[in-house]
Amino acid sequence: MESLNRCLVECVRAVLHQSGLLKMLWAEVLHFVVWVKNRTLTRALGNITPFEKLTGKKPNITGVPKWGQHVWVHTASNSKLDVHAATAHWVGYDGDSTHTHHIYWAKQRKVSIERDVKFTAASTTVSIPSSIPTPPSAPASMTPAPQQPPATTDSGEEEIEVEDELVDTTPPPEPAQQPRKSKSSQATQPTHQSSRVRKPSQYAKRLISGEGMADRIEHRPPGWHADYAADFASVTGLLPDFDSPNALGAYHTDVEEAAAAAVQVAGGDPKSLREVQSRSDWPSWKEAMDHELSTLQQAGTWETVPCPKDKNVVDCKWVYQTKYKSDGAIDKHKARLVTRGFTQVYGVDYLETYSPVAKLASLRTILVLAACLGWDIICFDFNVAYLNGELEESEEIYMEQAPGYAEGGVGFVKRLKKALYRLKQAGRRWYDTFAHSVAAAQADVFRKNSDNKLNKIDENMKIKR
Repeated sequence: MESLNRCLVECVRAVLHQSGLLKMLWAEVLHFVVWVKNRTLTRALGNITPFEKLTGKKPNITGVPKWGQHVWVHTASNSKLDVHAATAHWVGYDGDSTHTHHIYWAKQRKVSIERDVKFTAASTTVSIPSSIPTPPSAPASMTPAPQQPPATTDSGEEEIEVEDELVDTTPPPEPAQQPRKSKSSQATQPTHQSSRVRKPSQYAKRLISGEGMADRIEHRPPGWHADYAADFASVTGLLPDFDSPNALGAYHTDVEEAAAAAVQVAGGDPKSLREVQSRSDWPSWKEAMDHELSTLQQAGTWETVPCPKDKNVVDCKWVYQTKYKSDGAIDKHKARLVTRGFTQVYGVDYLETYSPVAKLASLRTILVLAACLGWDIICFDFNVAYLNGELEESEEIYMEQAPGYAEGGVGFVKRLKKALYRLKQAGRRWYDTFAHSVAAAQADVFRKNSDNKLNKIDENMKIKR
């Protein structure tokens, strides 16, 4: 039930944020979310919907509107010349009927039930002609000015000047327009190719001399950029000696390895043992996996036993993560062996999973008391905290061997003595172990009961009244 409530609250929050409407409409959102959930497949019912299980009919959810979208609602109270519709927001159906709707009026901040509702499209597509129609022909006394290619903007659209489309043929009174007339006369004369020899630019001279060309193997920084020249000088020593016969092949090999490393970083951490074995950094991951198994064995996490009959065996997997330094360089490869808690069976592998959690208000209260009374505050960070939780003798939990490691051969499994990550009762066992250790160290541990009273816990984990 707690999982269902959390799922519903997350859906309500997501729908409210997407619509941008007020939080006061959370009840309408919850009604809509439950309505949709009752008409979607549920694995617990055999991949059928709760609606079909109850009524025996398959639901039809095609065309379900978007929650909070704008709609037009018919208003019959207006006069003949007034508008006959008002805009509002659709916030769900009324009951199981899809013909009556809950409508939210933003100005009045109220919800009403309406039947005559018109849904509008979320967007409208407008087609724009790619070409501009040709203007009509000019009168006899007017001649078109010489056409120039239209300027092109950054977005690729053409700018069209409208002011200088037509020019009067009568002689202008001012001599300032004489150059335009000469330009139009020159446009009718045939063009001649210039015989002037073009000199190469400074950039072309640098290319001809081999600067920056890969085939000339001359890598010199541009002298006009001091910052780039300084950066280039710092990495020049990393470049290979291209004068040697095998330098080019070694250079290409380094480039291919760098490209493969970049692809691996972009693809993220590996997800399975087969994937990590196919990577170029497999030796680093193998070392991390060996270190993880060695740590678990030294902690006495399990013992290797033959697989018992009529016992549930919990599955496990590797979780890989790459740790990076502050400068982006790889710090280490980390591999962690975790159980697949969903393969546990309730009543067989676990019973209770609840463990107390400290509230932020309690932590703030302790900090305030420490500041007022001058107490010393010491913080502890437990490495692999859940791995310190010891299982009870009555708990028989068997786990498959780690993928890629088969100690003892086929037919052997691990009987867990301590909790592993993602085990159902891992949090509870860690709390019991921690509370017992603190109580044994003669520290006071309290637990709040249902009457909001604090009860002290002794070293035997019993509550003192």
